[in-house]
Amino acid sequence: MKCAVAKAQISAFRLTRHHFVDRTQSDLTKVCEDVCGIQSQVMSAAEIALWTRTHGLTRADIHSALWKSRTLVKTSCMRGTLHILSAADFPIYINALKAAGVVKHCASWLDTVSRKKKPAV
Repeated sequence: MKCAVAKAQISAFRLTRHHFVDRTQSDLTKVCEDVCGIQSQVMSAAEIALWTRTHGLTRADIHSALWKSRTLVKTSCMRGTLHILSAADFPIYINALKAAGVVKHCASWLDTVSRKKKPAV
């Protein structure tokens, strides 16, 4: 069965889904859920990524969502890089990473790194 979807329809869907069409006062958790997390290796880049999608957003709003209300979580996730996820979606991502064996790999890597940092006796 062939599905006829125009390139313009695909583009419109993606731009809307990524909150680029209507920069309303969106909920930060909704934005993070819709885009499957915001990469946050560099926090200023994550702030810009969220700001481009949300009207009137401030750094304080992001900080509050991460550290006060805890509606967002900053964690190692896809490709072993830091991402901001909604707290509600966090278990979904972690369970998917566990099933893929990524969590076990990260734990092994962290163990190796921590042994290298111990001072020589």
